[in-house]
Amino acid sequence: MNTICLLGLVLFSPTTAPGGWEDLLKGPLETRFAFRDGADPKDWTLKGGVLDCKPGKGWIGTKKDYGDFEIELEWKLPKGGNSGVFLRVPEGDSKESPSKRGSEIQILDDEDPMHKGKLKDWQYSGSIYSAAAAKQGLVRHGEWNTFLIRAQGTTIAVTVNGTPAAIVDVDHSTLKGRPIWGALGLQNHGSGCTFRNVRIRELQTAKWFEELAGTYKVLKARRSTRVIDEAALNKMSVKFEPGKLILIDGDHQESGRMEKEPNDPPSVWRIIFSYGTTTKRIPIRIVERHGGIELGWSKDEKMPPPGDLPEGPGWARLWIGEKK
Repeated sequence: MNTICLLGLVLFSPTTAPGGWEDLLKGPLETRFAFRDGADPKDWTLKGGVLDCKPGKGWIGTKKDYGDFEIELEWKLPKGGNSGVFLRVPEGDSKESPSKRGSEIQILDDEDPMHKGKLKDWQYSGSIYSAAAAKQGLVRHGEWNTFLIRAQGTTIAVTVNGTPAAIVDVDHSTLKGRPIWGALGLQNHGSGCTFRNVRIRELQTAKWFEELAGTYKVLKARRSTRVIDEAALNKMSVKFEPGKLILIDGDHQESGRMEKEPNDPPSVWRIIFSYGTTTKRIPIRIVERHGGIELGWSKDEKMPPPGDLPEGPGWARLWIGEKK
């Protein structure tokens, strides 16, 4: 099998239709969240759709991992309060902060005297912690505020109370190398915080494929540590048809079916090749990156990781661009 044939599984843009919204505070809290890093369940109370946490430690994280998504929520802090929304945090308790294992959108009463004048620009409320400062003056201190957070590939964007506030390209920031999927979380940073209307929708959905019809250019490709040269790239293109991709490599064509397996991580899809009685179901990681799409896979059918993709034997990466 020509391993370059694995290159075009899902190409999409930020305008691609997302899935429906899921209410994360519907039903008992334990249905969707786990208590992590020392969080005490007694500190968290969900009643009438309002989640209140008393001053304490730790955080609650979704039991489900998310990759590309939009999450919308309302929050309100007590005077001088501090909290945050964690994104794409890997499994397991750790002594390292979730903001360092994944990423964090800051929630802070930054106008309070205990914080004012003592903060770095990326510590103000609405900022992408350690990476991108938020536009100030958007937060209503002591009142309800709304965040809309969009994480798509390596781009994270935050809207505060309806106004764009912060955006970052992870690959060109202090967040470089962070996971592209993981748990989402709400922090208890000693002051307590109140949340409501917490809902999420995933962006990598089957509806993508309805918009993929056409032929696409291959921009870059790498197999193990070897970069595919430009002459070879110029002979390659990818054609999408419903439920199928077709690789065109000069005069050679090869096609495979596309599927999503329910137990696979977010951002991982399958391409199925059949050769007589042999079938391969190769998992491919799909990440929007720098205006194109990066795909990563192992010819040995290994599961791609949520962090940096290996460049050792058997692993391949490639980048595809817009339609021809």
